[in-house]
Amino acid sequence: MKGILIQQKIFKAIDGKYSENISAEKWIENDEFAYSSIILNLSDSVMRKVGNQNTAKELWNKLEELYTESSLPNKLFLLEKFFRYKLDVSKSIDDNIDEFTKLIQDIKLTGDKNIDDYSPIVLLNAIPETYGDVKSAIKYGRDNINLETVISGLKSKEIDLRTNKPSQNQPEVNLVRGRTKNRNNNYKHRRHSNSRSRSRGRNNSRPKYNRDKYEKNDVRCYNCGGRGHFIKECKKPRRNPPKESANNSEETTDEIYMLSDVNAVKSVLNKREWLIDSGCTVHMTPYRDIMSNYKSENLSSVSMANEKRCDVLGVGDLCMIFENGFKFTPKNIKHVPDLVHNLMSYSALEEEGLEGRWGKGIMKIMKGSLNVFKAEKKKNLYICSVTYDILVASVTHMNTSDLWNKGLGHISSKGLELLHKHGFLNDKISDLNFCDDCILGKHHKVHFPTAPSQIHMTSNSILDYIHADIWGPSN
Repeated sequence: MKGILIQQKIFKAIDGKYSENISAEKWIENDEFAYSSIILNLSDSVMRKVGNQNTAKELWNKLEELYTESSLPNKLFLLEKFFRYKLDVSKSIDDNIDEFTKLIQDIKLTGDKNIDDYSPIVLLNAIPETYGDVKSAIKYGRDNINLETVISGLKSKEIDLRTNKPSQNQPEVNLVRGRTKNRNNNYKHRRHSNSRSRSRGRNNSRPKYNRDKYEKNDVRCYNCGGRGHFIKECKKPRRNPPKESANNSEETTDEIYMLSDVNAVKSVLNKREWLIDSGCTVHMTPYRDIMSNYKSENLSSVSMANEKRCDVLGVGDLCMIFENGFKFTPKNIKHVPDLVHNLMSYSALEEEGLEGRWGKGIMKIMKGSLNVFKAEKKKNLYICSVTYDILVASVTHMNTSDLWNKGLGHISSKGLELLHKHGFLNDKISDLNFCDDCILGKHHKVHFPTAPSQIHMTSNSILDYIHADIWGPSN
């Protein structure tokens, strides 16, 4: 700021060094110019602190009072920092010198004008071991030193270190082309052979590798992870059993993964809320009634974060309506009843051409410049609210035996087998599922015998039959 005022030739309004014949009008003009130049370079917060000053001199003094702390504690703090200063090897010499110079200027502002006498010695003492030769040359090779001499020596050493820095690729070349002393011995270890070493000029009297005497304490099993034995000696079952033949297995090999914290969202989400999950590979829901075009299947499962597997009972479509009225119709939503909340896969959204933008607790799902929907942050999770529009009739694949059972007046399984035996049913007959109509419709009250002949059939003697009047009169 002082340089700006000097350049504009109005710093005299601060130091008061006017000529004797200056007019009052000229004095007021310089003061106004200086005052406005200072005010225009201040921030709003600083301006509010000095806004009650009327002249440039008063404004300058107020700024010095606020930001040039010359108290004894501040001076002691700066001096302690100055004498304990050390160069930071992670920074360049220019950055270190700039920091050191700023520290000197701060000390001068406290009123200490003799700090320049100690600055070369302090900087010389701050040199690290990497620049130790520079420190020795300056310390023992000169009668007197100054700050410029120390800075010049440090910069020259920095250039020398940068020029003669070893190439980073050299160790890699040596590793590839070099030969170790135990080359043949290591080859014998890999081959588990006790053949004689083929190296020339080697001492063949060294002890040969013996598998039986090998220390197994440091050996790690690749099957169970334990120490002290090899994988072929492991008694625990193998982690990766051999896969079954493709002819004997018809299950799909696609893996579906889901990562979420159940405890964090169990008490937060409902049927209309979806959790945006970056660890989920497909969209999933535990609610069957919100899906359309539903198809039953039980050929896949979901791998949870705790290594638990949940069955996928079917797939279907959804028609989501977001708060902005936008309709989103994802296909092949997985129905996983074991889940406790809806999961919307971020990777599946990316495959559909959508992208997410985060900021201020809001995730915006965009398609180009169109804002499709947004999710709010709740308990460190991004959750969106939707409504559902189920217009398409659900399609459910039922067992053919169940269809024949309902079509033929709830015929029994034995009746279906008889029809199939006589060639009336071409479909394969399987076990019937539980049918409420069959069980409840054929349920009837068992008649209790009242005639003497029927009573005689149920008891061997007269006293064995006791009438307790539980069901009403016997006659």
